[in-house]
Order: sequence, then structure tokens, then C-alpha cells
Amino acid sequence: MILSTQFIPLIVNVIPFFTLFKEWGLLDTLIALIIVNLGHTIPYAIWLIKGFIDSIPISIEEAASIDGANKLQIIWHIILPMAKPGIITATVFCFVIVWNEYMFSLILTNQKAVTLPIALSYFVGENGVIWNEMAAAGILYALPTIVFMFIVRKEFVKGMSAGAVK
Repeated sequence: MILSTQFIPLIVNVIPFFTLFKEWGLLDTLIALIIVNLGHTIPYAIWLIKGFIDSIPISIEEAASIDGANKLQIIWHIILPMAKPGIITATVFCFVIVWNEYMFSLILTNQKAVTLPIALSYFVGENGVIWNEMAAAGILYALPTIVFMFIVRKEFVKGMSAGAVK
């Protein structure tokens, strides 16, 4: 049911979000962008993480239960550490989706809550493209993604290769 929200193209949601945020006074705010991006990425993350959690053998949970662990302890000390590569993989994919999101940022923001992809388009003007400033801004735009990937690369590779070899 949650995954079925991904069947609807994003462009279909633009007008309802625009009218709703206009009524609520949320146009050109970070809250509007957060709501839109969470609505788009959470179903994808749930679907991805569910696959990792389903691959954890039930016998491990049963063994922890026999040893006296309650449900919360099983989730916190057993399930989450074992699903860590999947959680990090979902985090990376959702980060990249949100970081590069252009359409909703273009339509729902104007000046106050402009994202970096929209800000990069400001270097194109009547006199052409300001290449030197756009190149510098592009490097600064890519830097957080590169740093983030260096931090999580080992777990990301584990998550991407999980289940590939039996």
C-alpha cells in the first residue's frame, strides 16, 4: 500500500501541493519542501529497509527472546544493527533524491527557501551564462554529496551487495 504512492508521477502532485501550501501560507518555506520531500522519499525508504529487515532470520529474534530480551531490546540491539547497511543505503538514496530535487523547488519556492539546484539556475541571465561562478557553485554543490559518500561508503557497499552472494 505504501509503495503504491510511488506509482503516481510527481508532476501530478504539483498543483495539489501548490494550492494546499498557498492556503496554509507555506509557499516559499522550507517546511513545504520538507513535507513534499518526505512524502516522496519515505515510501521508498520503507520499501527498501523492509527488504533488509525481512532478510534477517526470525531465529535470531527468537533466540534473543529466549535469552530474555523484550521486543524493544530485540529491535534496538539485534534488528537495527543487522539492518544498518540497509538503513544507510536507504539514507544515501533518499539524500541523493532530495539533494537533486528540482521540480518542486522551482514551483514551490521563490526567494526565501531556494535550494541549490534552483540557485545554480540563477547564473544564467540575459547576457548568457556566468561560467566561472556557476562552476564554483557547482563544485560547492557536489561537495556535501562527496563527503557524505566517503563517510558511509563501506556500509553503502555492504547494503548494495547484501543478498548478492549466497
